[in-house]
Amino acid sequence: MNDSANAAIEKGLAAWTRGDLDALEQVLDPQVTLKAVEPSPWECAGREEVMALLRLRQGQRPRDELRAVKVTRRDDATFLVSGVGVAEGTATMVNVADGRVIALQQVTAEPRDTGADSAVSALRAGDLTALTRALAARPSLARDRVPGYGGRTLLHVVPTGRDTPRAAHRRCAY
Repeated sequence: MNDSANAAIEKGLAAWTRGDLDALEQVLDPQVTLKAVEPSPWECAGREEVMALLRLRQGQRPRDELRAVKVTRRDDATFLVSGVGVAEGTATMVNVADGRVIALQQVTAEPRDTGADSAVSALRAGDLTALTRALAARPSLARDRVPGYGGRTLLHVVPTGRDTPRAAHRRCAY
């Protein structure tokens, strides 16, 4: 990536951290994708869908909310932006090519928990016996946020893949 494209990307990402979505939009590729930590109806494809979702999510935050936002360059084509997401422990990996942002992938910084993973796997598989066993071993999973799943509770962990009723009707849930 050349220096001017590099500067434009860094400027767009820095603007995003300040809430300036118009500046971010300028560096998004028309075919940009946004993927969630776990497959969900919040995943979007195309600049219009991604921007609509980002504007919706920005509008849901308190205006005076202070956030510690950080942009870290990983390599020539990858940045990590932390502090702009809704869930604690979630960051966005930003991939660039030809001077444009081509992909936004939410990632979690939370450690995985094998007990929680077992409960989520049982839930996704529809295995009531395994889910009951996991909850008997750890009742707190029934009420608390599940470690490693972006601050979600078991009720909010998406079932298998993209075949949710909501996703069948709409690609991006904005």
